[in-house]
Amino acid sequence: MNISEIWNKIKYKEGENINDEFVGYYENADESKVEKSRNILKTILNGSWLTRDFVYRQRILMLLIAVLVIIYIDNRYRSEKERALIVQLQKDVVEKRYEDLDVSAHLVEMSRQSHVIERLKEYNSNLKESNTPAVKIEK
Repeated sequence: MNISEIWNKIKYKEGENINDEFVGYYENADESKVEKSRNILKTILNGSWLTRDFVYRQRILMLLIAVLVIIYIDNRYRSEKERALIVQLQKDVVEKRYEDLDVSAHLVEMSRQSHVIERLKEYNSNLKESNTPAVKIEK
């Protein structure tokens, strides 16, 4: 008799097949998986998982995650607010450019010599246009 036969006799009863135990295990494994799934679902739905030791030990991590989520939401809100402000200011800048172009064009139009003479005539001013050309004075 060798050592493996002696070990099998000690470990298992005489006449019992070694594979019978494993067949029963695998048959019960499917049922236990279903039962475990039901138990997990029950603990999630009734909220008892919150009282477990695992959750209690991870409370600092959960608090950290909650704080980070709040910071992320706040950051997102502020960036959207600033983006809206930037878009509004860009629209205002474009509008002011057009207004500036309009005013400068009107000023150029009003400063022409012919318009100045017409305005002087409208207000009955004593000023008259000069007949001598302008001279540049050099130092």
